[in-house]
Amino acid sequence: MNLIKLNHRRLRPTRITALTAAGLATIAATTAVTAPAGHADPTGTPTYRQLAGFGSRETAPVMDALSNAVTINGVKVLGSYNPHGQSTPVQTKADPACVYRYQPPLGGVPNFSGGGYDALVKEFVNAGAHGCVQFSRSSFVDPRPYAEYAVSLTYIPYAYDGTTFAVTGTSIIPRDLTFADLRAIYTCDPGYVGTGPNYTIRALLPENGSDTRNAWLRIMGISETDVQSGHLPCVSDQGSQGAYPPGDLRMLTSNTLMPISIASYNAQAAGVIPDVRGTATLGSIQGTAPDLASPAFPAAFGGYSFAVGSGSTIPSQVTRSDLVQIYHCDPAYVGTAPNYAVHPLLPKAGTAARAAWESAVNITDSQLAAGQYPCVSDTRLGVPIAENDGRVLDATSLVPMSISAYLAQAGGTVPDVRGSASLGMIDNVNPLTVNRNFAAGNEVDNVIATQYVNTAPYSTVFVGQNSLVCQNTAIIQRYGYGADPSCGNTTKQYD
Repeated sequence: MNLIKLNHRRLRPTRITALTAAGLATIAATTAVTAPAGHADPTGTPTYRQLAGFGSRETAPVMDALSNAVTINGVKVLGSYNPHGQSTPVQTKADPACVYRYQPPLGGVPNFSGGGYDALVKEFVNAGAHGCVQFSRSSFVDPRPYAEYAVSLTYIPYAYDGTTFAVTGTSIIPRDLTFADLRAIYTCDPGYVGTGPNYTIRALLPENGSDTRNAWLRIMGISETDVQSGHLPCVSDQGSQGAYPPGDLRMLTSNTLMPISIASYNAQAAGVIPDVRGTATLGSIQGTAPDLASPAFPAAFGGYSFAVGSGSTIPSQVTRSDLVQIYHCDPAYVGTAPNYAVHPLLPKAGTAARAAWESAVNITDSQLAAGQYPCVSDTRLGVPIAENDGRVLDATSLVPMSISAYLAQAGGTVPDVRGSASLGMIDNVNPLTVNRNFAAGNEVDNVIATQYVNTAPYSTVFVGQNSLVCQNTAIIQRYGYGADPSCGNTTKQYD
């Protein structure tokens, strides 16, 4: 494919602060609190955990949540530590030797999967090892041989992720590309990206060392040396503010693309971790979408979730009870007439979306016609609302949207009328999950020394489908990952 063909495939452009204090408190009380990405140090007691680890920045948020959930006899045993930017020392054990000091730019706090591996391996090569680190977070298998260190490592999967590219909603870059297309772009083929210095398309990468970058380089068949040597002048990993953090898509323009973890995108979209997606949407590869509708999503909603727009004051994580109260115009949730603080919307009468949503929130057309729920509207500026159209949303409104329709629009297989809409999470279930058939999928793992596979608490926490980590599927899927049928498997061993 050449640049002309790329242009011919261009797609069509396309928390309730005003709510009463009672309503805010009601929703907050039913919504789990999560730590921001990049702040994964253990909280609560005990201060020092039996199993301490560093590693992947991408999987830090979910491992933070698991660290707070996994207990043995009521005691937390997992300690997942901050992967980046720590300005104060990190201490994993009571032993003063287990203090890691951050010293820019390289630092002493192990960062990304590579740093986590190194911290773990050092426990077996240093004569003065003090048992400071017991596991490492990993988003990809590190091919480095460890035989020289006399240690075998076992990668134990617990979730499924993938890496794809992201573009803006008005990008000149198609949302469905082949591996050949992507490799041509990232190797600066002039038939795709034009000629320098003003390239028609620019390929971006997250910061050096990040798991997303390492995974993408492998998929693209290029090396870190290729990037650093300047042989790929259309590729950049720096902006005016420095290196691009993994998961941050706010720098994207209409002629740039950036790789991202699918789970990270899903978690940001649902408000589980801070949202730095900007206006980006995920691309498909080889005709396969990166996401599917989650099979764990509450069946009562019939395949629909609610959508909120960019900058919304409405929480992106609510319960079914919250939604019922909102659509029943409870003043503690929506305020009072005539200037409602929250505006629940419905598609026009006769649509499948309206019927499904009315059933889920226990309202009927006859009740609406009788004026029983005056805060609910099915028009915007006097125009009936079409189903699955997110362009009607503003900062104080929400509307039901089909999860499958949202994904079809995101993939560009139907016209994209989502606007800035993101799907919300209901009853702590993310509406989206990673597609296990995605062409660039991968397992995410926790890494331990093979010699401890059958030793508690390693075996209790990590090994087998009944392990404490694998039992927490709700947390794993809440952070946007797909369920992994191989969770807890110990066959990936590397000497």
